[in-house]
Amino acid sequence: MNSLSFFKPEFFWALFVLGAIILIHFLKRPRTRNLKFSTLRFFQSQAMKSFKARRLRSILQLIVRCALAALIIALFARPFDKNNPLSMINDPQASIFVWIDPTPSMEMRTAEKSGGEIAAEVADSLRRRLPVTSKFYLYDHAVKEFLPSVDETVRFSSRHGDPDPASAIRKLKTDGAERKVLLLLSDFQGNTGAVFDSILKDLPDDIMAVCVPVLQNKLWNYSISDARQIPGQNAVSVKVYARGKALQGGKIYAVIDNMRTARIEVSLAEDDSTEVRIPLGSSSRLNGGEVILETPDPLSFDNRTFFAPGQSSSSRVLIVGDWNENQVIAAALKVSGGSMWDEIIMKNELELIYDDLDSADLVIINSFKRPSRALDAFAVSHTRIKAVIISLAVQEEIQNWSSVLLSKVFASASGKLSSFRPDTPVPMVLTDTISELWRGFPSIKSEEVAVYGFCKGIPGDVLLRFGGGTPAVSALTDKAGRKWVISATPLGITNENNLCETGFFVPFIDRLARYAVSGFLDNKQVWIAGDAVRNPFYGEGTSALIINSDGERKNILQNQPFIKIDKPGIYKMVPSGKPSWNFAVNADPHESQIISSLSNQDNEKVLIVKKDHLLSSADSSSGFWYLPWALLCLLLLAEILLWTGKESGVAKRSSE
Repeated sequence: MNSLSFFKPEFFWALFVLGAIILIHFLKRPRTRNLKFSTLRFFQSQAMKSFKARRLRSILQLIVRCALAALIIALFARPFDKNNPLSMINDPQASIFVWIDPTPSMEMRTAEKSGGEIAAEVADSLRRRLPVTSKFYLYDHAVKEFLPSVDETVRFSSRHGDPDPASAIRKLKTDGAERKVLLLLSDFQGNTGAVFDSILKDLPDDIMAVCVPVLQNKLWNYSISDARQIPGQNAVSVKVYARGKALQGGKIYAVIDNMRTARIEVSLAEDDSTEVRIPLGSSSRLNGGEVILETPDPLSFDNRTFFAPGQSSSSRVLIVGDWNENQVIAAALKVSGGSMWDEIIMKNELELIYDDLDSADLVIINSFKRPSRALDAFAVSHTRIKAVIISLAVQEEIQNWSSVLLSKVFASASGKLSSFRPDTPVPMVLTDTISELWRGFPSIKSEEVAVYGFCKGIPGDVLLRFGGGTPAVSALTDKAGRKWVISATPLGITNENNLCETGFFVPFIDRLARYAVSGFLDNKQVWIAGDAVRNPFYGEGTSALIINSDGERKNILQNQPFIKIDKPGIYKMVPSGKPSWNFAVNADPHESQIISSLSNQDNEKVLIVKKDHLLSSADSSSGFWYLPWALLCLLLLAEILLWTGKESGVAKRSSE
């Protein structure tokens, strides 16, 4: 397969010049006159041979001149080897966009240099090797823009939080440059590599991506995380990890109110972990502090972690659907939930906005009667710590809308739902009466419940069945980590069952709601530096201050839905008119795992290369690039020889 291609193929329109060369060649040919001779015996035989040689030389001159013109045009068109995508970097008209990973794992040091410093050096070296007409842009993570690089030296600065490479890709899609090369310099650790795997699959045709891992050697790292106070004890526990290398004689201790506890020695085998308990002393106040691991380590940011009591997250329920049908659901939650549910809100589809869904801990969607943009947006979002209970119905429109909504979240739900009305009403059948979900129910089968219509084909793990064995309630988790509980029959006032008229209804709704929020509602809010966290007072009209451990105001909360804190540490939340509390913000533990998650892309526009290979390709010194110039020299030499041969022939004829 031919690997030759051209950066500027439009220059080949100039090949029409070859027609002019051929025309001039034939116009300048010497004209012949026909003379009549009675005999040719007085002509030497060499004369005919000389004529044939001149004609051959003339043809060769025409071929050489056409080849010269075509080769010059091809050089203007900039040939390159299309089997080597790195040739694109040498295009004088290309725009090079450099994205340097700013995550904390890039601080890992090898040979006295961190990954971020190596990435900055590669960017600098590449810029010096590029043609002077190339455009060089560097991504600024603060403004989320590619900016022309004017500084002589690229400097690396790490930051906590999502590096958001998707924003960089979106900027490139809107950029007007004709030929774009995206250079990604990263260690591809933690979540970063997985993100690249997803976004690089859909690159536009005018963008080529080059992934350059900046850390190639065998890596190792020690880290601590998940520090927490032990309930009922004046002590704190912390997890210690030894990744890639055994930990020998590490020292670990806690610091509270500038007071240091006694050091505890810890040793671990390679790729092992353990939990360490640190006594705090009887006089220690448990308002929060930090745990520190002392040991030589190429990556030091994760040798410190913070802990604080924090506050349990609020419990807000949003019920979506017809108010008249759903009021029994709200009543059941109020009766059974006690103080578990701080607020229960009911809205129909027309009133619903995205913020209502995003600010709720539990969303109950009961046989909604019309499509909703807010629900569609919520289904495809990646909002964390949410639980959803959705009930279906046999009516065709409701079933279709429910199916479309579920298919946006779960591909397995697409096109599998169907309506069913049994000949005789069917009861509800529990899976058991001893598990936490159904413990306390008097019997597995509820004879008082009668279901007249339901949907078949609901996805997920079965929690409850109808009398014939068909799944009645199932549960599954989406990609964002949200738990979905699906009921095959409506949960409110309906003609499709008599649930709300039975004693089964209140404990049934209570257990489903508690099961949906289990695993997150009773836990403390987790704060990760640089990540957006839901404002616990959003929608309440409460303002609050966030103060760091030095007493400086870091944030003033008014009515924004999310909070983002950039640095790890101990902070204090001071809400207006409410008690304050301390909370800990820590670095993302995924940044400590030193496992590259970048897979080999099956995409001709995505290339994974080492940094040395990248820089050598940018030197424009390959034999492929010199080949056309060598051919040009040979053609010029041939033209000179043909002219010399012509003049020699003329001189020879003159002497004769």
